[in-house]
Amino acid sequence: MKRALLIAMIAALLPALAVAQPHGGPGRPGAHGHRGRPLHRMSAKQREQLRKTMRTARAAALRAEVALPASAHAKIVTILDGFDVQRQKIQRELHRTGRALHLLVRAGETDDALFKHAIDRMMAARTKSSALRAQEFAAMRKVLTPKQTAQLLMALPRIHESVHKGMRSSRKSRLRRQALELLKQRD
Repeated sequence: MKRALLIAMIAALLPALAVAQPHGGPGRPGAHGHRGRPLHRMSAKQREQLRKTMRTARAAALRAEVALPASAHAKIVTILDGFDVQRQKIQRELHRTGRALHLLVRAGETDDALFKHAIDRMMAARTKSSALRAQEFAAMRKVLTPKQTAQLLMALPRIHESVHKGMRSSRKSRLRRQALELLKQRD
């Protein structure tokens, strides 16, 4: 009974939360590039804390998915962390270019040169991403046996998903806490 009442109260409060959120609210498609609080609105300390949390989650998921000796695990985590800065730059470029293409299409732009330039930038960023991934795997293959490398290749999509699933559930928990705090304030 209490749970049903709480769910009903939260459901009644959600429209108010959506109105209170900037840019249409977190998670709304097209609202902004990052779900939750946009990265550009986070302080440097908050961004670094988010990166640290994601690295820790990735290391834990790697340990859970692939049976590696402690020394190999530490080396792989170090390799993955070492490529993070380059990967973030490429992902930022991919995001910007994708956003530019999206805006060109939505605006009904007819200038083919603009489209060509944006598509060329997108393809160049994807090529850089593939090259970086190849460098990353080359570095990991020096540390791992072929069987461990195969296990890692098979596990990486699951690791990626588990990290993002954890971040999503963390965000949902934060939104629930905010909703409950608003309910308490109304009483």
